Order: sequence, then structure tokens, then C-alpha cells
Amino acid sequence: MNYNDFELKNLSVDEQLSMSSAFPVLMRKVYVWMTLAMVITGFTAYGVATSPGVLQLIFGNTLLGYDYCRACIGHRCQRCH
Repeated sequence: MNYNDFELKNLSVDEQLSMSSAFPVLMRKVYVWMTLAMVITGFTAYGVATSPGVLQLIFGNTLLGYDYCRACIGHRCQRCH
């Protein structure tokens, strides 16, 4: 299916107006969810960075460090394909 040829010619004026007014509302909702996710990520990062126990777990455990490196490499290899 070719999505580049989408045109609003076959729609009535009311349908075109409805579709064009729905897009900003959709984008606003998307950005609200993205902002909420960033706030949660920030609080999580702050909690991890200020917790000596969690930092010791991350940086003191050699096996966990190797797992983290493998996950990063695996993620990058998946993007290549």
C-alpha cells in the first residue's frame, strides 16, 4: 500500500475539516504522554543516582556490567539490520 498518495479529494468538506482539526489534538496528547514519560525517567534517574546501594549494584557487580555491555551491543546490532 502506498501511503504517499493519500489525498483528501474524495472526502467532503466536513470530513476534511474533521480530520484536519483532529491532528493537533492527537499531537497534543502524544506530547503530553512523552512529557509524562520523561518526568518518570528523570525521577527514576535521580533515585538511582542518589542511592548508594543501587550504584554499588550497578558498578560493583562485574556480571551485571557485562550484561549491560552485551545489551548495548545487541541493541546496536539490531539497528544495523
